[in-house]
Amino acid sequence: MTRLDHFDASAFAVGRAVQAASAALVKELLTLRDDEFIDWPSRAAYSNGWQTYLLRMPKPPGDLVLDHERIRRRLPVTTALIDSLPTVQLCGVSRLLPGCHIFPHRDDPEPGVLRLHLGVRIEPRSGMRSEARTVQWAAGMAFVFDHSQMHEAANEGTSPRDVLLLDFRPTAAELAWVQDQRAAWARRGSP
Repeated sequence: MTRLDHFDASAFAVGRAVQAASAALVKELLTLRDDEFIDWPSRAAYSNGWQTYLLRMPKPPGDLVLDHERIRRRLPVTTALIDSLPTVQLCGVSRLLPGCHIFPHRDDPEPGVLRLHLGVRIEPRSGMRSEARTVQWAAGMAFVFDHSQMHEAANEGTSPRDVLLLDFRPTAAELAWVQDQRAAWARRGSP
């Protein structure tokens, strides 16, 4: 049986902080220009058109170096929020250009790390499928999911889709809540 892998963002301190700042975050992130995004370096992971604007990453891919001072000047609202959330490990904007398909995969986060997505620029014909469900983003709306579970994303529309993603370490109480949600879901059976 699959595991429950999507959760209401408001169940997590990081999610509540992101939701409280969502209007300001979306407004600021919409100012990113096309030439500020880079192609995601793992080309075998997607068909074409997966780009990113990285804000925080412990071990950037390849020879990529993050200029944190430039990023702070460019996105002061977003970086101030990230800096106020000590459990955030990775942060960036993920862009799917029209026709992009990120192939099914499992990420390999540290145990207990979850991912939050906040819709920024949403193409109506874009979405993400994971083991438990298919999700379509909405601008300013956030959800949390377990990215160690099989998932994929695609943009079948005509304009870019941008999502702010944050990898974070939930508190012990939040992880216990996640386990309770999974146990309740397993008792009910698959959705």
